[in-house]
Amino acid sequence: MKYRLLFIALLVPITVYSQKRPAKQTEVKVQRTSLSREQEMQLGKEAAAQVEREMEVVKSADVEAWLNQIGQQLAKTPQANAYPYYFKLVNEDSINAFALPGGPMFVHTGLIKAADNEGEVAGVLAHEMSHVALRHGAAQLSKQQTWGSIFGAIGALGGALGNGGQCTMWCQAVRMGAGLGGNSVLMKFSRGYERDSDLNGARMMAAAGYNPIELGNFFQKLEAKQGTAGEPKGLQAWFSSHPAAGNRVAYVSEDIQFYPKASYTTSTGNFSRVRQMVASLPPPKLKPAALMQEAQGGTPRNGLPQGLKDYRARGFAIAYPASWQAGQPQGGGSLYLVPQGGVKQD
Repeated sequence: MKYRLLFIALLVPITVYSQKRPAKQTEVKVQRTSLSREQEMQLGKEAAAQVEREMEVVKSADVEAWLNQIGQQLAKTPQANAYPYYFKLVNEDSINAFALPGGPMFVHTGLIKAADNEGEVAGVLAHEMSHVALRHGAAQLSKQQTWGSIFGAIGALGGALGNGGQCTMWCQAVRMGAGLGGNSVLMKFSRGYERDSDLNGARMMAAAGYNPIELGNFFQKLEAKQGTAGEPKGLQAWFSSHPAAGNRVAYVSEDIQFYPKASYTTSTGNFSRVRQMVASLPPPKLKPAALMQEAQGGTPRNGLPQGLKDYRARGFAIAYPASWQAGQPQGGGSLYLVPQGGVKQD
């Protein structure tokens, strides 16, 4: 019996890892969209400016240099599709990163803290960059509404939010539901898009010299922690915009069989120091209402319950606590309803 059990145990690894090579490599396509590359990059530029108004960008030359060193190495590969990528770290404890159309990318401090090595960070960057390279965000926007009809509505949201009737490309995208949250049409993708970004990202990593399996490893590690007592903060938000596309390690491993033989790395040697620097950052700053200009709404509705105020604009109305303040970041484009003392990100 002892020898029989040993024989079975020795067979298990062979069963798990002996994969038959597919007949051909999975094709990954750049999506067709009604936006030109120039429009796409302009949209990303305006959206990035909005992100920097609304999120706390970490001002650290060392961390920024490290992040951009990884990113620019990936950006040189053919899989990056020659977009002008740049990378910034934002002080946010949730595990996330997102790339905007045209190349701007923002990485949460929570992602750096959750990674075990530089290769895992490079894997997330390569995955998000692949959404840009494959034009997924632009394609999502095109599915919502044809781009030509966007310009027919110029000024609608700008007038509604007190911008003097001027509405940028990003303003119009917001009007269509683009947004910057987990439900953004620019950053919430189908499982098919996720799989394509995994595969393109793995190829990008290999071309840049990083071990491509780290991309699958990081996602699988997060999936294993989902719903457990040790679930990291913000993990549900991550999976709301990164739906599981199957066994990532399995299909990335399958794809690797087509890559040229090469030696890969998982680190340039600076990850531990950067991770310590990120861990020592103070909590995200308060977002005081005093920093926002007063929003100008329309005529309040009658009959609101006591203790509520009304904000009305063209096309929508919302009631909020009377002790709160309605405001916009400098430059407009968004509406905030916040307590007088400001809000703090938990």
